[in-house]
Amino acid sequence: MAEVPVVPVYCTGVSAQVQRERAKALGLGRHEQAVRYQGQDFAALRDACLRSGTLFRDDAFPPAPSSLGFKELGPGSSKTRGVQWMRPTELCSRPQFIVDGATRTDICQGALGDCWLLAAIASLTLNETILHRVVPHGQSFQHQYAGIFHFQIWQFGEWLDVVVDDYLPTKDGKLLFVHSAEGTEFWSALLEKAYAKVNGCYEALSGGSTSEGFEDFTGGVTEWYDLRKPPRDLYQIILKALERGSLLGCSIDVSLLPRFGVKKGVFGGRRGERCRNGVGFLFPRRSRAEMDDKIQATLPDEKVLSEGEIDANFKQLFKQLAGPDMEISVTELQTILNRIISKHKDLRTKGFSIESCRSMVNLMDKDGNGKLGLVEFNVLWNRIRNYLAVFRKFDLDKSGSMSAYEMRMALEAAGYKLNKKLHELIITRYAEPDLAIDFDNFVCCLVRLETMFRERPFPAKNPRFGQLAPQNNRI
Repeated sequence: MAEVPVVPVYCTGVSAQVQRERAKALGLGRHEQAVRYQGQDFAALRDACLRSGTLFRDDAFPPAPSSLGFKELGPGSSKTRGVQWMRPTELCSRPQFIVDGATRTDICQGALGDCWLLAAIASLTLNETILHRVVPHGQSFQHQYAGIFHFQIWQFGEWLDVVVDDYLPTKDGKLLFVHSAEGTEFWSALLEKAYAKVNGCYEALSGGSTSEGFEDFTGGVTEWYDLRKPPRDLYQIILKALERGSLLGCSIDVSLLPRFGVKKGVFGGRRGERCRNGVGFLFPRRSRAEMDDKIQATLPDEKVLSEGEIDANFKQLFKQLAGPDMEISVTELQTILNRIISKHKDLRTKGFSIESCRSMVNLMDKDGNGKLGLVEFNVLWNRIRNYLAVFRKFDLDKSGSMSAYEMRMALEAAGYKLNKKLHELIITRYAEPDLAIDFDNFVCCLVRLETMFRERPFPAKNPRFGQLAPQNNRI
């Protein structure tokens, strides 16, 4: 019997419901016969481009500001200044779609809070059958290349075939969002774009659950367990799930990250499985956690100054700021810093909070009276000037804020060589919702780090420092 073609008819009301039921009965929406998202036919569009000798441009999800976002990544946002849409052929001489099979190293997070999605994509690389259901075979930048790619995503009970062009958002010639470690493999960046298209824009992917990604890449149903009350046979459940080819992941509330600890017996000893993507996921096998890197801090010298060594102009300034008591309180410090920082229009800041200023006073206050004298204020003043110089030097895109990558370099320049886990905690604690760190949070972070290292100078080679520091010295 010949296969009956399914021709979508666009209608409303009862007619639309009848049309959907008939289409499903004939197989539309199955993986083998996925629904053409927004009516776009990948094969027809590609063939038309090949015949005309042009590269595909997707007008349904154009390389334009509207595709990036609506708020933090919306048109006119400081985060989208300088963004250019470029094809992989413009970014490197020999772009590849997939090289030697997909691996989790093909997936590096960019400036978007979609670690939940990237963890799900990374899990796909462990199951080739599921991977190629989502990422169809036969796509490349060489054979029949026309600037068009397609992916299959499960939505509302049916598979969608989602077409995208290969324009990707870049800044300074580098991909803005997900990218491969080598920078020449683009399947993961294009899959992220297809997922963004289905959800409306890239910014819509910021924040989510890995279970959403698992469902959208498999069409399956998520089963989850609360690790605060795990079933006794949890380890056996995990083993059986792995044997069946299930995708597994685990996550916690970000607000709990600083005081996270796995109880012995759940994933303890040698029975733990290492989880991928440290931003949104746990590392249950604590003996192998990414906290074993060397941690070092080169703290500023605590040279004892006398008032005679301080510049006369600074003394006059201090006299004007401090008032009759010749000391600066926490509230006075907050007023001074916010008045000064407001003049620096190139810096992104919400202003120094009273808590931040109290931390600075506690760090510099040597006589314990809760205020800063001339010498103490002079030390803090010079410290903040140094912080400002470091901040401006490593704000590479001149956005007035720090990305996670810029923050890591800035901390090293300031004397703090930290491991990956501590960097993740810092970003969790000090970054804004768009994962950017503004100047006041940058200063507060450095003050807290210095306080932590001075109060508890852990040995640089202590492999357990990364576990102890966040629990006993809040960053």
